Amino acid sequence: MRQIRDENPITTISPKTWDQVIYATRAVNTEITGWLTVARDENEFHISGDLIIPKQEVSVASIDVDAVDMALMFDKHEGLNCWWHSHVNMETSPSSTDEEQMLGYADDTPFYLMLITNKSGGFSLEVWDMETNLVWDDVPLLVGGDHDCSWLDKPIRPMSARKNTYTPRGGPRPTMRGHCHPTTGAANKRFGHLALTNQ
Repeated sequence: MRQIRDENPITTISPKTWDQVIYATRAVNTEITGWLTVARDENEFHISGDLIIPKQEVSVASIDVDAVDMALMFDKHEGLNCWWHSHVNMETSPSSTDEEQMLGYADDTPFYLMLITNKSGGFSLEVWDMETNLVWDDVPLLVGGDHDCSWLDKPIRPMSARKNTYTPRGGPRPTMRGHCHPTTGAANKRFGHLALTNQ
């Protein structure tokens, strides 16, 4: 049995990738599924690149992916560690079927993400760390762009010397709405963020 972890990782998605996910969600009146590329830097996960959608038969509540096309997709693309699918107009909480499916996808990988969206803009995101046997659920998603935020270094520097209680790795996070926000790790200061919270 997997343990649920309280402290969320930092998870970002590029604006282009997020736009593709939302477009595909709203384009059809059935469920639809696809995969996204994820890069990991410790407990930071960065989703980017094009949404890859294999051949599939879909209905309002089910998806049957073509096994041959799916195998070709994984042979052609590396790093497809995020399984995305839509729940059309239903809530985005993972179903028991979703959880079973996720176990199969994540089995031979160090980590895997499950992103579920719906037409009203709702989403849920889970991060499964298969090496530590932990699952993060209801993970916030930051939509990040390749914006140079280094101009903020000067006004931020005096504040970074002060002690404060906020740390990006734990506790409640502020919702950033359209502001540049330098991150740690690989993204560094060239990643502006817009936080998405599933409220």
